[in-house]
Amino acid sequence: MDNRTEYYLNTVEEADRHKLADLKPSSLSYMPEDTQGKIIKIIQDDPTGGYAFLSPSGWSKSTFLSALFHQALCRQPDHLFDYSHRSHRGFGGYTPVVMIDASRLLSQIEAWRYREGDTPIITVGKIERMVKNDVFFTLILDEFEKIRKTPFRMEESYNLINACYKARGKCQFIMAGNLTKDDLRDVNQFQEGTFRRVEALTTTKEGKTHFWEFGRK
Repeated sequence: MDNRTEYYLNTVEEADRHKLADLKPSSLSYMPEDTQGKIIKIIQDDPTGGYAFLSPSGWSKSTFLSALFHQALCRQPDHLFDYSHRSHRGFGGYTPVVMIDASRLLSQIEAWRYREGDTPIITVGKIERMVKNDVFFTLILDEFEKIRKTPFRMEESYNLINACYKARGKCQFIMAGNLTKDDLRDVNQFQEGTFRRVEALTTTKEGKTHFWEFGRK
């Protein structure tokens, strides 16, 4: 088993494992199959693009994320994911492909800032190093709605998104959650500017926006 495969299997639950090339509409999803087919075609045609999937549970978010995660891993050399040595944490001290629950990442960042935990798998500093070293990276944040709305976590979630925003063209940003676009605009939940940056990170050079909200009346 190569390092990328091991990393993927350790990150994604078995039921959610999918390869982008094999994706097909499923009757198990609440999302209409014709809509699934359209989304699948878009992400297969643009596997390095930015995406935001906002919907209740059961609307294929995990399927799309895991397939994009697998595809991103395949684009990177296998040796970048060799964690056999405790001192190694990705190439140059960073990991160029990360998929993690947003609340878990913010907990890691908070513990690290207060010297109560190890360095998180992704930080603003690591993003800046990847940009400086001209490394195209992928950050996938799942369950974005579960971030506790403390001032610290609201600021840090914004800082991560803003770092990706500054790195446009050198990164792939993907997010998902059971929330709405209005939630992201709400300054009581997220810092002002969060919505605009997510929108920019999920808009193609041709002006097509892959910032979708499903399952709402």
